[in-house]
Amino acid sequence: MRARIAIGFVLAVAGFVAGCEDDRGYVEVKTNYVIRPGDVYWVGELQVAPAPSGQIDAVIGAPVGSLDIYIRRGAAKITVCDVTVAKNRIVTVTIDRGATGGICNVVA
Repeated sequence: MRARIAIGFVLAVAGFVAGCEDDRGYVEVKTNYVIRPGDVYWVGELQVAPAPSGQIDAVIGAPVGSLDIYIRRGAAKITVCDVTVAKNRIVTVTIDRGATGGICNVVA
């Protein structure tokens, strides 16, 4: 009986530790304009699709550190901005239309 309790306790602690090993933060991405057809937004390595309204409003979990937000327009990759993600924090990025595809306003 004690062996079963000990095994259960060890498994519970191992599960808790495994769930806590990632340092993560969050990035909230918003656009203030309708996205052109063919433009694909990427946050790090995650593609973000626009809503039916043609705008983006998404919250994405991201690893702690530097993260690029960019647009793929055909074969071209246009970096919109670079944000720093902090552990257990939300970084809000608002993208407005600019000459190259976007102007970033970052609020940490």
